[in-house]
Amino acid sequence: MTKKILKTIQSYLRKNEMGPLHDFLKTLRPGDISEAMKGLDEDERKTVFGLLGVESASGLFHEVDIPLISRILQDWDNARLAKILDITAPDDGADVLGVLLHKKREKVLRSMDKKKAKEVQNLLAYDEKTAGGIMTTDFVTLSQDLKVRETLEYIRKNVNVETVHHLYIIDREECLVGVLPLRRLIAVSPEREDITLKDIMTSNVIATNVNTDQEEIAKLVAQHNLLALPVVDEEGRMVGRITVDDVIDVVQQEANEDFYKMAGALWEAGYLDKTLFTKTRMRLPWLLACLLGGVITGSIVMFFKEAISQVIILASFIPVIMAVGGSVGLQSSTIVIRGIATGHVDIHAIQKFLFKEISVGLVLGLICGLGIGIAAWFWPEGSPALGLVVGIAMFTALTVATTFGALFPALFKRLNVDPAVAAGPFITTVIDVAAIAIYLGLATMLLHFLV
Repeated sequence: MTKKILKTIQSYLRKNEMGPLHDFLKTLRPGDISEAMKGLDEDERKTVFGLLGVESASGLFHEVDIPLISRILQDWDNARLAKILDITAPDDGADVLGVLLHKKREKVLRSMDKKKAKEVQNLLAYDEKTAGGIMTTDFVTLSQDLKVRETLEYIRKNVNVETVHHLYIIDREECLVGVLPLRRLIAVSPEREDITLKDIMTSNVIATNVNTDQEEIAKLVAQHNLLALPVVDEEGRMVGRITVDDVIDVVQQEANEDFYKMAGALWEAGYLDKTLFTKTRMRLPWLLACLLGGVITGSIVMFFKEAISQVIILASFIPVIMAVGGSVGLQSSTIVIRGIATGHVDIHAIQKFLFKEISVGLVLGLICGLGIGIAAWFWPEGSPALGLVVGIAMFTALTVATTFGALFPALFKRLNVDPAVAAGPFITTVIDVAAIAIYLGLATMLLHFLV
């Protein structure tokens, strides 16, 4: 469906048929436009965005990756952008203003509705990866002393029931003390409408602090199957709520970041539009780490050159031992990193998990070591002694690789360093060095059996 929409948009753009394109865009949902814009270049995105009406543009802000259109927003008319942000959810508005240059942002804020501008400014004060940075200030709070009858009357006059699913109950100090699903309120029988909200609310509220990291929020929402999570300040006063669609965005963002870090390719939104220098700067550090690892590996080979020169066939098995060891280590580190991210691995009780991973490494090492050992035995110019050396080296390398792969992410997490950096180029480089040292060291020790 998205490909068809993209082709249609590109066809209108090539033919410069702006009228039909405008009519076509009005038939699309914001999510469809957002997906299609990923396949357009910047000039095409600018044209499409300029054709959208105020409501369509506002809806698009909720769906699109904002940095993808950041350059377009910089060139947009301040008054028009302010008009769109006035009807945009505060959290989405904060995301939009967050990518603008300071002077541009101030001009847009001055053009916005004062109340809406203040809401958005308050959100901009929070770190974008905390509860405050992803929450919306669009919520309904009511006094716990309010009667059901009064509440129903208030809702009929002031609340959009299509977007509000929960009412948040506060005490006289405006602290959050309960939550009330709208359907429970509506289900109260007419003869009981004189009871207060305190009598029917859920007092055991699951809430989060405004400074909580977004990854912890995602775990909390998943653990309790929440549709929305209230956010409170240090005094317990409610300042916002986080909806499940925002949490889904967080999960996708965190997963993408982890995968790119494990690949040694740091990713930022709008990466494809960045300059050649910026892209190079983002990826070069990891390649330099790999280069350093390669130099160390080469130095180890040179250190054992006497053994290799006497038994040339030893060099034939260096690639396979390094490759298999690196793959096993990467498997272990990936399992641990995702386990930590999803909460399935507790770093404070990592010993049990490490024991299991080391056990897996022993079994894998035994199987692979036996296989490569037999192959080395029957290799041209091979021998039982060569098979023994290669097999033991493979067994040891895989056991060490599994241990390192599981241990490093947990260690990094304990040190408050993102465990994803322990995977990819880092772990494979360390394991390559360890594997080659084990293999050639063992071969040197048993050299008199090989010559």
